[in-house]
Amino acid sequence: MTTRLVRNPAAVIEEWRQWRRENPVSRRNALRQILAAARYRAPRKRPFDQLLLLAGARDALVDPRCSLQLAAQWDAVVAVHPEAGHDLPLDDAAWVLARVRCWIEGAGTAG
Repeated sequence: MTTRLVRNPAAVIEEWRQWRRENPVSRRNALRQILAAARYRAPRKRPFDQLLLLAGARDALVDPRCSLQLAAQWDAVVAVHPEAGHDLPLDDAAWVLARVRCWIEGAGTAG
């Protein structure tokens, strides 16, 4: 799992198993997604005029420094959750919503 704050990971895993049973992912599609991720290169210029990047400081899948580097390169707003892992909405949905709200209302800050 890519979460760090979920109190009952077994319940989440069972929910995900149920989703997988109901909506199976083909091996071919899973491989295509992995290859796409491996080949991805971020553009040199930010892709949108306004951009908010969110990261989890305890992300074990993608180093949060990647988000900080992109924010610096793109002159974008970035917020890093001090305890969350890769799955920010699962770890702390309220934090994600608060950062997005602050960013929208604060004209380019994430609070």
